[in-house]
Amino acid sequence: MSTSAFTGCGLCVNQMAPTSYSHRRPDSAEQRPSASPWRSGLPRLPLRRWRPPMSDERKLPKPESLEAKFLLLAALPYDPRAKRKHSLVFGFILDWFHSTYGNALASVRHVVATLKERDPSGRGLYSGDVHSALSDLVAWGYLHQVKGAGRQASRYIPAWDLVCVRKTPNATDDVSSVREIANAGVRENANANGLSVHEIPNEDPLTGPGHRTGSHVVGNKFEAAPPAPPADGLMATAAETASGDGFSEFWSAWPRKHGIKKARAEWRKILSDVDVVIDVAGDWAAHYEKHGIEKKWIPEPANWLAGERWLEDLPIVHIDAKGAAIAKAKANAPAKADLKAEPQPDNDNEPAVIPEFMKGSPSLWPVGAYWGEFIENDVVKEYDGKDVAADLLFLVNSPGPHFGKKLRHKIYVESAFKSVQEDGQRYLMSICGAVGVSSIEELDELMFKPLMVKADGNKITYLKLEEAA
Repeated sequence: MSTSAFTGCGLCVNQMAPTSYSHRRPDSAEQRPSASPWRSGLPRLPLRRWRPPMSDERKLPKPESLEAKFLLLAALPYDPRAKRKHSLVFGFILDWFHSTYGNALASVRHVVATLKERDPSGRGLYSGDVHSALSDLVAWGYLHQVKGAGRQASRYIPAWDLVCVRKTPNATDDVSSVREIANAGVRENANANGLSVHEIPNEDPLTGPGHRTGSHVVGNKFEAAPPAPPADGLMATAAETASGDGFSEFWSAWPRKHGIKKARAEWRKILSDVDVVIDVAGDWAAHYEKHGIEKKWIPEPANWLAGERWLEDLPIVHIDAKGAAIAKAKANAPAKADLKAEPQPDNDNEPAVIPEFMKGSPSLWPVGAYWGEFIENDVVKEYDGKDVAADLLFLVNSPGPHFGKKLRHKIYVESAFKSVQEDGQRYLMSICGAVGVSSIEELDELMFKPLMVKADGNKITYLKLEEAA
């Protein structure tokens, strides 16, 4: 084919050959094309050297993120101290955390109601369990607490640094390797009294409604905002709601109505969230009602408040006052090979030779009225374990001829003889009443508490010191 055939196209064979179809090897690197003809239209990609992933280069989750919440919740079950209540409460706090406010407002009533609703069995947790779980999680470092007071609930902030801060040593003396966390506490609001309704919607799908601090629902009750904010210079937590300081609610919940003035005085000393106290008092009342406990064995409200007993588990309730001693005896009784009790000191007023079965009998106590305290105790089994006895040693402290004497009283709380067992029950109940306790888990709870004794040569009567006076 002649070259004239391509003339009309504006192309020349002599021009095309050197540039596109020449198979001649270039003489030098300068003459080589920068890229192959078939690649000429593609962008050139930079070459990257592959490196294995390093654990310290792992991307850390952001605080308040869903990943951070997941990692925190997944880590808790590996803590040997954690129980069911801790996992449930920690999961609620992470779920209820509000990114706008930087914390989770934890009303114990709301936590109890929500967990019960979520539990397929409807069991949930008691108020006391929720409160103790929150306290444990704070003590263990999983949560930071901003304590509430009066009718204001506490707020909790998850410890994001457990999963959001890389744990590496400082490279220099003046630069810290711990990254700053933007949300390190409660965020400041322009409204310092914290009582107005925020107009910011809740954009976090995990938390539900925002923390409205005006009129709101607490449990199944509506709580109105205070009629006026606190005075300048006072803490916001000092503000009371329109319903008062909550004492009337506690008084209605507690089953034993006695000593209201003392109870009110103790109530004013409470620095923690009083809603927790009210809720736990209701739990105790329901517990006592369920077991049919007489009011005389229910703690007085002032004593219950003074002892901060809302922080304790529900009391172990037995049908009668012997129950605690029996339970303790069965748990700690020696094996059958060791059923023989160790020798105990005889009463100073006992004759030289006394039958073993008589030792510790009330008939050996000196006749009269005197006061003292129990200083030693033991739980023993006799007659092949059929009888269980609480062996108590009483020290006389009142001035007079019996001062310093040590007297034994063996109380049979469980016996094959009904009359002996009934006497033991009465004595144990009498001692509990004299030292001011409604029930015991250990005999140690009766030790070193002053009480009055009246002995007539046949039986003993235990009284409170003020009653004897």
